[in-house]
Amino acid sequence: MSSRVVQRPLLPLALLACACATGPGEDPGSTEAQLVGAVPPRGAPLVVSADLRLEPGDYLRPDPGGRGVLRLEGHKGVTLDLRGVRLRGAEAGAAPDEFTGAGLVLRDCEDVRVLGGSFGGYRIAVRVEGCDGVSLEGLTVDPAAGERLVGSDALPHPHDRLELRSARSEHWLDAYGAAIAVVDSSRVEVRGARVRGGQNGLVVLGSEGCRFVENDLSYLSGWGIALSHADGNLIAGNRCDVVTRRGSWSGAEPDHGATGILLTGASSGNVIAGNSARGGSAGGRERFEAQSPGSDNRWVANDFSRSACVGLELRNARGSWAVGNRIEDVRGAGLAVRGGTRLLLEGNALDGVFGEGLSLVGSESLTVGRNEIRDCDRGLVVSAGGLDAEAPRQLRLEGNRFEENIQDLVLEQCVGLELLDNDFEAGNPPPHLDGLAWEGEPELTGRAVWARLADADGHLPSGRCQGARLRAPASTPPAVLSELAAWSPPAPFGELPKRPAARRRSGEEPTVLGLFGPWDPEGGTPRPSEAGARGLLAGARWQTTWFRWGVQSDPRGDLEAWRARRFEPLDRAVVEDWSDPWGGDDARRLALPFEQFGLVARTTVEVARDGTYQLRAVSDDGLRLSVDDVPVLEDWTWHAARQRTAMIELAAGSHELLLEYFQVDGPAVLTLELAATPGP
Repeated sequence: MSSRVVQRPLLPLALLACACATGPGEDPGSTEAQLVGAVPPRGAPLVVSADLRLEPGDYLRPDPGGRGVLRLEGHKGVTLDLRGVRLRGAEAGAAPDEFTGAGLVLRDCEDVRVLGGSFGGYRIAVRVEGCDGVSLEGLTVDPAAGERLVGSDALPHPHDRLELRSARSEHWLDAYGAAIAVVDSSRVEVRGARVRGGQNGLVVLGSEGCRFVENDLSYLSGWGIALSHADGNLIAGNRCDVVTRRGSWSGAEPDHGATGILLTGASSGNVIAGNSARGGSAGGRERFEAQSPGSDNRWVANDFSRSACVGLELRNARGSWAVGNRIEDVRGAGLAVRGGTRLLLEGNALDGVFGEGLSLVGSESLTVGRNEIRDCDRGLVVSAGGLDAEAPRQLRLEGNRFEENIQDLVLEQCVGLELLDNDFEAGNPPPHLDGLAWEGEPELTGRAVWARLADADGHLPSGRCQGARLRAPASTPPAVLSELAAWSPPAPFGELPKRPAARRRSGEEPTVLGLFGPWDPEGGTPRPSEAGARGLLAGARWQTTWFRWGVQSDPRGDLEAWRARRFEPLDRAVVEDWSDPWGGDDARRLALPFEQFGLVARTTVEVARDGTYQLRAVSDDGLRLSVDDVPVLEDWTWHAARQRTAMIELAAGSHELLLEYFQVDGPAVLTLELAATPGP
């Protein structure tokens, strides 16, 4: 189809009924279309009141008033055929943050069907509000509206942060826009839509009983699908890949809020099944306020792999399920539960998580069974979080498989754990146990309690414990397992696979971040971020030495002894990007020890002009950076992953940087960036 904008005269009056008798709320200059072959007029909306086939072609029709270029209001049983129609609200090449208005607005309609249509250049391309029984089939939005990103890969800016919570208002739409918006409606079906590029794909507010099926909402900078105060909806078979506000997949992800599939605002009873949300900041999120939780949502057989922050997060959820999901190659947390109650986590595959595979914090009444937890820094973490450490958690961990993890189990200040029939590897190192007890048998030592966790072959888990009380498992399985056995997903999906098939990791495309979000490889040449990939460190070559240290050369006690260990190196190499402590080399990660290693690295950077520069680092554990032999940023302690920043004055010319880092145990994280102070 030609991209040339078609300049067509208005059809003869015989084909159009002029809106001399306009309905309530209609613009006096609007045109009412009832017949085949209509053309959208200029400077006024086209009000559709009967079946209509719009004349195929490319139309430039801005909507400065925001009420819609095409409008259906208060009608029933109408079919609008937009196949072959491309409607644009802005000139080709306009920036996505300049888009205004709406392309198609359906309000207070019933049983309306929209076929096809391509939209671009609108703040909201298609808006459905107060409707019942609307069907949108095969529409395209290219591009959607989007915000200009200010920050960069490891140096985020507050401007880029998305608000995940919503008070059931128009805030999301006013602030962020959407390709497709469904507001206060029921029985809306969106099928076969394609939205690639821009910020938000599908935003659903206060709607119920809708079906969002087999859509492609990828390469966005905000949300693929976002629901707030929306109940009983089906989200199935969609692709929401590479939804992120950052670039390369590396390091500890600053949480900007970008998410493939998001549920918030007490949304309940939704089914999220068979979707792909790979390669973004977060695959799926169910994030609620403690005083207003959502409940009984079903996350089944989705693929949330390669997420940079978290694969699937359930925060303050009640009665929800995460069953048969695949979560591979994640930096941060695979499946994270915060403040959850009555949850079922069953049959998920957590593989290659640089952090916590399955994290259960401040939660109770959980059933965690038959999950595969492999190649994670910390396989399963259970912590009381902000709850009373002595209150029973009622956590049942049954039939889970642990393999090739640095630590299988990490138990911290928790009570009421039931572990049975879990499977571990042979040859795990002895754990560190502090305050491990068995309920009702206070005379048992921690070692004796840990021995009760042995699998059928006598293998014990690796890990550590700091204040936990286990108990004998209940003789009867939880009732939720019977509910799962009887549950089937809504039609037309029938029997879903237990989990999606694993994809070949070597076939993944690297994420390239442009000015308005991730670049779609099918969309032409990307516009790189103005902030750059790593600021002044882009192109830096770090001469790096890795080495082992021990009790006699602990960097927190004898710094010079620790530094002397570099003369007995484990490896030496040139590193171009600190995305992790191994310089992005997986072979080196496997070759180096998991605990008590360090590195020293030097490089030279060229500064073009005098000025103030921002240094930002994320580390776990200790880090120190010196510029011209002067320490400028230091976090030289044993700690969980956290971010530190420093503002430094640099004169134009060459500067030598010295990076020192040590790892004690557990997860290992290191990212580094130096850039000019971002503008507002």
